[in-house]
Amino acid sequence: MPTHTVEYLALPIWRTIADLLRYEQDLGLSPSVNPKLRVPPSLDIQGLWAGRRFRHDLRLDNVAVMLDSQFQTLLPMKQRPNQLDADFREEQEQFLLSCSLRTLSQAFGRACVIYHCTPVSMDLKLHVSSLCLTGRGHPYHRVIDINNADMDATVMKMIDWGHFYNGVSHGLSLMGSEQISFDPMWLGLCYARQRDIITGAGVVYAFGLSGHINLINMYTIHEWLAKGDTYLVASILLGSAITARGTCDINVHKMEKSTRWLPLISPLCSQRLFSSCISTHWSNARHSSP
Repeated sequence: MPTHTVEYLALPIWRTIADLLRYEQDLGLSPSVNPKLRVPPSLDIQGLWAGRRFRHDLRLDNVAVMLDSQFQTLLPMKQRPNQLDADFREEQEQFLLSCSLRTLSQAFGRACVIYHCTPVSMDLKLHVSSLCLTGRGHPYHRVIDINNADMDATVMKMIDWGHFYNGVSHGLSLMGSEQISFDPMWLGLCYARQRDIITGAGVVYAFGLSGHINLINMYTIHEWLAKGDTYLVASILLGSAITARGTCDINVHKMEKSTRWLPLISPLCSQRLFSSCISTHWSNARHSSP
């Protein structure tokens, strides 16, 4: 099975096997055993299992290709007789803009398919595939780009959210907090290695949905908040609130209070504000420790 199929369609087959064993135990068809695997299988083993179980099923490859958003879109359009080149180019750009809506929505399907299926080791780098919004059309398969001058602010904001949810889908592929505990430094590097801050913010939001964001150092959290980026601040606040839901964690309230003044103060003052907040957290933790 191709590597990209395993990467984008890592089926949780070990969960299916565990459910089958549990079903046999309930009916008394097999002796009682522990169906939970001690070590999650690697992507290669998952691909081997999928190849044996779905040996003649091409839908695995079809779904993997359909959800892959890192390749250019082929524009099946031909220039009509007596049609000007400028009009044909504008028609291709409009068709590409319509296809971009489908490309942006692929992140939601990919997040559902690869949800919590990727085992992680310390030497693994979280690779977020690029979101390609260009196309190739006739003649000679020339590259067609979306004309930014014709797009309004709503379309530009939609593309930014597409990059955001692209990072969310790849972040959700990692196993949840109930399955594995990550190193805080590794989580911080996952954000630092991303191409742009919007995609990185999506990865941080995925860490909050999976319950990993509370493992990140508080100094790193406040350093990200001091950048003042809208997507990153929203990801941290929402992710921290989701991870700490029902716990009455006072740190989430302090982060929310400190970010209210970000648009009104300079970057240097905001760094000093967050430094004082970090000192307060450290002193409270020191006095509360036994």
